[in-house]
Amino acid sequence: MSCGNQEILYVKETAKNSKVKKPKELICKYCNGKNHIVRKCPKWKADGRPPKPPHASANFSEGSSQMFMLAETGEVLGSYGDDDSWFVDNGATNHVTPHKNVFKTFETFVTPHSVTTANNEAVEAVGKGSVEVEAEAGGKRRRIVLQSVWLVPKIRKNLFSTLSAQDSLPSSIFVSTSKTCKLQVKGEDVLVGTRSQGGGLYKLALKTVYPNHEPVDINSLTTRDTLQLYHERFGHQNKRHVRSILARELGINVKLDSELCEACMYGKAHRKKFGTRPRATKPGELIHTDVGGPFLRSLHGNYRYYVIFKDDFTKFRFVYFMREKSEVPSKLEQMLEETKVTGHIVEELLSDNGGEFDSEAIRKILRKNGIKQRLTMPYTPEQNGCSERENRTQIETARTLMHSRAKLPQGLWSELANSARYILNLTGPTTVVGKSPMELWTGKKPSVKHLKIIGSECYVHVPKQQRTKLSKKAVKGVLVGYENTEGYRVWCKETNRILRSRDVIFDEKPLKSENKLLPERQTSEDFKVDEADKSETEDDSENEDLEDSTDEIERVLRNRSTLKKPLRFEDLVMEAITGMNEYKEPQTYYQAVNSQNRTEWEEAMKSEMDSLAANKTWIMAKLPPGKKALRCRWVFRVKTNPDGSVDRYKARLVIKGFSQKKGIDYEETFSPVAKTGTI
Repeated sequence: MSCGNQEILYVKETAKNSKVKKPKELICKYCNGKNHIVRKCPKWKADGRPPKPPHASANFSEGSSQMFMLAETGEVLGSYGDDDSWFVDNGATNHVTPHKNVFKTFETFVTPHSVTTANNEAVEAVGKGSVEVEAEAGGKRRRIVLQSVWLVPKIRKNLFSTLSAQDSLPSSIFVSTSKTCKLQVKGEDVLVGTRSQGGGLYKLALKTVYPNHEPVDINSLTTRDTLQLYHERFGHQNKRHVRSILARELGINVKLDSELCEACMYGKAHRKKFGTRPRATKPGELIHTDVGGPFLRSLHGNYRYYVIFKDDFTKFRFVYFMREKSEVPSKLEQMLEETKVTGHIVEELLSDNGGEFDSEAIRKILRKNGIKQRLTMPYTPEQNGCSERENRTQIETARTLMHSRAKLPQGLWSELANSARYILNLTGPTTVVGKSPMELWTGKKPSVKHLKIIGSECYVHVPKQQRTKLSKKAVKGVLVGYENTEGYRVWCKETNRILRSRDVIFDEKPLKSENKLLPERQTSEDFKVDEADKSETEDDSENEDLEDSTDEIERVLRNRSTLKKPLRFEDLVMEAITGMNEYKEPQTYYQAVNSQNRTEWEEAMKSEMDSLAANKTWIMAKLPPGKKALRCRWVFRVKTNPDGSVDRYKARLVIKGFSQKKGIDYEETFSPVAKTGTI
């Protein structure tokens, strides 16, 4: 009977020479059919002749496997027999041995297994494996490998299972008398055994063949424990690698497990991959936020921080400047009000675990508006990468605008950061090709015609209400920002004020690419000056520099004909050139095999052919009718080191395409196949 992973054979203990009375009406106890018994039941045979469990087996623990034996308890649990002797047990479902040094391969049981003797005494089985034996029958010796041999340390004898043998050899026949037994395969005796009449089990003419490797170190461990044991012995290496070593070096076959090694957790714990996350599909579905700062106090407003809110779908950003981080709740409310005006609803707010966000004031505002709050894990800014990257973009853009032209004071950082926000909203990239963040957020295409170069000089018109009859009608300043599409913010250096006006005239001058030339390197000979002339040279050098300074600034490039080759490179260059000239590259196969370096070229061609064969570059096939095969030719190259010495000889087999013409692309080569790494 088969139940889960249980494998059971039961043979009822009877007295010797007892007679079994046949019932009047035969009823199969396996299929409940009539007119036959279990041994002749076709269903029982079709199911692989499973054993019948005894009544005492009903209370065995779930998940364990048992094996039942017919042998008397005294015989199998008595004194130890020798390693070579094997006895037949007709009731055993598997071969059994108590000796661990006879296994050729071994696999420890993961779940508990037990062997039950005829009187229902259970003993523990450690694992199973293969054992090689030498049998003598019919005047012949043959070696046999017994599979699925169970290791049961408390069993004192090696037991041979006829059921297991016949399961592996369906055509075999087991014949026994009161004194002899034999196992026949295709009419030939393979195993023979003898016993004295009434003397117990049959003793087979079998001899154990011991493995060449060291005895398997089992230590009565489970598969999981065995793998863990060698995992620790081998320095906590990967268990898959440890498993391969056990199979290759020790002949131990164990299964991989998913058990954690506590020591590995302490020593090898690392961060998991972040992978990709689903993006928002509509405006307001997810808002990223973060705080930047502290900075120097701004010239106008005394700001030291800013908070940024960025929509995940449209990439539209809000930037608000603050004096303290405690102003974040009020800026959040301001952002939500502006969002409602545009017709969007914020559904989720993602931020880090900063106290300005993980506070009751923020949670109260979010609950009031029905917004879900999501905080990143501690010390995991990658989960809020959108706002972290936006912080960097804002600061780098502001820094670039600050240092690109006039040297603007750092106190203007808030003006430049606000300009960066405005420009990026108008022109920044989005998930929708061809549309800006402003267009996706508002639904209207913005104009970019009013954008000017930040940091350029400009002239702001002075209203007549602020000037007299003969006063200047404009003041000079530097553009630092915008007032929507109809106004500009200009910093006046003289008054250190921010002027807001639409009447501005700009003097835009794009940056020019300047060729900044390094001075010509001078050799040691240029510095060899007589001591008498040294002071005179030093006195005249300043005057010469002043006289020639104007010429050097006006000159765009140096006269290339006056450049000198550094002396320290003379030997290397000459040696390299000499080395190149010594090794001539053959143009044809005939030249290569008849050159002085014939051996090297033959090895290079062999390497190329081996590579093409390993990569399965071609397959043999018949040409289609009317077609001609493309011919190939060899291309030879000598690869050299920087000092001119030969690094290696390289040969490539390339196709001579019919499209190649002399004088056009004849020198180009085409490989028969492209390597995956090249693509």
